[in-house]
Amino acid sequence: MQKKRFLISKQLKIRRDNPNCILVFDPENDFFYEFNKTGSEIFLLIEKKALSKEILKTLEGKYKSSSNKIEKDFNNFIKRLIKLKIIYEEK
Repeated sequence: MQKKRFLISKQLKIRRDNPNCILVFDPENDFFYEFNKTGSEIFLLIEKKALSKEILKTLEGKYKSSSNKIEKDFNNFIKRLIKLKIIYEEK
């Protein structure tokens, strides 16, 4: 995977009081999204401006799954967040 950095859309309102269940609200589009534990972990790493490669290393060290599966699941999750306009790729 290339070293990509993702940024969180500025219009979002974010609830972080439970780091295992992040909730975002997009008031412009009247849209809520609730992250599960792993999704919340990824979201918080994105918020800290971690590169995709760093996020994958963190996930691989934490979860007992093949690195190919982790990377595939991560890429699918990122694509979904981009489609939902929750994040975008830094240029």
